[in-house]
Amino acid sequence: MYIFSYPSNFRIRKKSDAERFLTISKGSFWWSDGQTDYMMEDGKVCTRPVFMRGNIFNPYMDDGKGYADLIWKTRKYINKKLAGD
Repeated sequence: MYIFSYPSNFRIRKKSDAERFLTISKGSFWWSDGQTDYMMEDGKVCTRPVFMRGNIFNPYMDDGKGYADLIWKTRKYINKKLAGD
């Protein structure tokens, strides 16, 4: 079982908030922008195309860089999920 924790009322409004989100969040967090699924765990963000959700042979991929940029690019989906959960 995974538990995701983050400061209450936290929203990503600036690029620096995206970088902070990587360091302050603990656990696993999943979100999607409709084209790509994202999974954040241990300060790393992995991606997978949505159309490959049911394929066990296509795991989440980690390119090893640009985690804060991925979070910044998809911040509206993250903020919506944090506000809704």
